[in-house]
Amino acid sequence: MRRRPARFSRDGAGGTGQSDEVGETEGTAETEVTAETGETGAATAEFTMVAAVLVLLTVTIIQLAVFVHVRNTLIDAASTGARFGALQDRGPEDGVQRTRDLISQSLADEHAEEVSYEYLGDEGERTLRVTVRSQVPVLGIGPGVGSVEVTGSAYEFE
Repeated sequence: MRRRPARFSRDGAGGTGQSDEVGETEGTAETEVTAETGETGAATAEFTMVAAVLVLLTVTIIQLAVFVHVRNTLIDAASTGARFGALQDRGPEDGVQRTRDLISQSLADEHAEEVSYEYLGDEGERTLRVTVRSQVPVLGIGPGVGSVEVTGSAYEFE
């Protein structure tokens, strides 16, 4: 069933004027406007596409922020642990334990599982390096999607 198109005239008469000839009302040409232009439902489709892109962009920004936060926290803990382990009355195991404690307090215990140390340089000029390997969580709540390895170093004075 086909709908009859609405008629509007340019003179504001609303298509109610009478005329002898089709398409003219008292010397003014009429314009036909129909709803059959193919634009029906386009706003819904456009909203869906734009919303999907915005959600994807938001999730990407959140994931990047979580990655940067975890990485910076691990770097800070490794550096603090290395400085703590390089103190005169402390050893490298103390630095590793301090690193684990800081990570457990700041992030979660599973980020503090792979913490190691090594000495660089000669006996007279030694540098303690603490290395942390961890998984980067998905949006801060899920399991790791990738791994990150950070180090912190401190010069050990004799």
